[in-house]
Amino acid sequence: MPTSSVTAAASPATATASPKPSAPAAPPDTSSAAAPRPSESVSAAASAPADSAAAQPARAPDSSALQRLEPRLRAIAQDRLTAPRVDAKLTALAALGVADRLTPPEVRARFARLPREELDPAHFDDLRTAAWALWHARESLDRAVAQSAMQQLPAPLVERGTAFKDRMVRVLNYYFAEELKKPLQQMQRRKGNAELPADLGRLAGLYREHQATLEADKMHYREGDAAEAEGIAAEAVQLAESRRGEAQTRAG
Repeated sequence: MPTSSVTAAASPATATASPKPSAPAAPPDTSSAAAPRPSESVSAAASAPADSAAAQPARAPDSSALQRLEPRLRAIAQDRLTAPRVDAKLTALAALGVADRLTPPEVRARFARLPREELDPAHFDDLRTAAWALWHARESLDRAVAQSAMQQLPAPLVERGTAFKDRMVRVLNYYFAEELKKPLQQMQRRKGNAELPADLGRLAGLYREHQATLEADKMHYREGDAAEAEGIAAEAVQLAESRRGEAQTRAG
């Protein structure tokens, strides 16, 4: 099932979720507090961070939630699906916050007294699962969009950046084969465009850090390589961000 479909299926209009944030805060201490009313739980959800980029999960995400929920998402009729109009990850965080407030047995007991047609008790467990499913759907979509944007960089820019990367790795490897063995091997193994800007930035930093040694190499070391590598990296990131924005707009 395409991630975008899962995202739409999990939107507030169909389930409790809608893709795009970071993870939830630790459950509040309800041992000494009075059981919250339904309206209080909803208010608590509304207090989630307003910026999904800053929101980060305070617990390990439930990585199997989307897989468990997928058969039910696939069963939702197409005419019931709507494009998400909210920040998916913040929505997931808010839902997880509500799920935390509904955890104490005395709270669940109060909701259980509601008519089943008004609130099916099964939704207590569904809420957390749907929230994590939404979280993972948005994470997958974001990664796919970012990867696609970086892979579509202009060939001349990629060739330039790759040439710089290869030469800088060779120079550093010649002088610091043991000291920088791990990071240099990692960069040599990475052949995709997605990591190219980060690798160029890292190499520029290493060049500056070890400039006193490298500048003695009159054959391979070039004084302006660090600055030019950073320039290529910045150009690649700017182009990728622009294309990512366009792709996210199309994805909804």
